[in-house]
Amino acid sequence: MAARPEFAAISAVAVRHNAIVETLTNAPKTFEPIFVRKPNRDIDAGPWCEGFYAAMKLRLSAWAPLLTKDGIESGLLPAHPVSLRDRNGRPLIHHPYR
Repeated sequence: MAARPEFAAISAVAVRHNAIVETLTNAPKTFEPIFVRKPNRDIDAGPWCEGFYAAMKLRLSAWAPLLTKDGIESGLLPAHPVSLRDRNGRPLIHHPYR
C-alpha cells in the first residue's frame, strides 16, 4: 500500500521538528532557519511567513493572546507573519503593535 500524501507531509514536518530540537539542544548557535534566497542572494522570508501563517490559520483562535494588546503574551509574535499582505495589499493579520 502506497503512503498517503498527508502522511508524507506530517512525517516531513515531524522529521524537521526533530532536527530543529536536536540542533537547539546540542548546538543552538549553529541553528539557521531555512529561507528562500532571491537571485541577488538576499533572504526572501515571504515563503516562510506564508507557511507560518498557514499553520496559524489551523487554530487562529489559539493565537489570539499574541494578537491582542491586553495579554502578557502580546508582542511575542514575530513581525514577519503579521506583516503579510494579501494580493490587494491588505494585512492578513492585524497586530495592534505593528
